[in-house]
Amino acid sequence: MTNLQTNVRVRAEGLGITFKSVSTFLVLFYDAKNGNGDMALLAFALGQLMYSIVIFATYITMLGPGHMRPKLLPTTGLV
Repeated sequence: MTNLQTNVRVRAEGLGITFKSVSTFLVLFYDAKNGNGDMALLAFALGQLMYSIVIFATYITMLGPGHMRPKLLPTTGLV
């Protein structure tokens, strides 16, 4: 727990929020120009999907795939 790597989380969250906002805006902008105003749910869903993809890709890129596997904690012998 001593190695929190806050810089990785800050970068991942910042990129995730940026991509989420841009993708949501682009879908809503497209809908306002060409659609009939019924793509709000799709815009939200695409924004959430972009956020999760960017967060995952940032963690994989900065930490490597080895950090994504679960690790066994050492047992203390106490029950």
